[in-house]
Amino acid sequence: MKGIRGNSGWKIVVPLLLLAVCAAAGMAVGRYIGGSGEAPPVPAYHVAKTSAPQKLGDVTIYTMSTCAASQEAKNWLAGQGIAYTEKIVDRSEQALSEVKRLGAQRTPLLLIGRYQMEGFDSDAATQLITGAGPSLPDDG
Repeated sequence: MKGIRGNSGWKIVVPLLLLAVCAAAGMAVGRYIGGSGEAPPVPAYHVAKTSAPQKLGDVTIYTMSTCAASQEAKNWLAGQGIAYTEKIVDRSEQALSEVKRLGAQRTPLLLIGRYQMEGFDSDAATQLITGAGPSLPDDG
């Protein structure tokens, strides 16, 4: 049996890792493993300024096809009547590359105005969409 060689192995490994992280976060039992072996709980979401700002009113969401949290975010956006562009990272090399460039480690990843939200929280998303983003963590 041949091993994974060259860069082609990453085309399989990275989406699978993202899928595992998203599934764990979506079930609210996900964890990041630190160097000590201790596993602090994964926060529901993380907001920071983005290196890829959107035009006012534009929303882009990066998802995984089997991610429960991604589906929740899309359902919420649709329920609020908010138009969005979806990019599915486990079906598009370009979307995967963009997520890596943005430094995200899980889905959903929402780009709203000057901010990106990794994970999902409807209250925080409402703040971002209504322009109240500067009161959120990591605004520095």
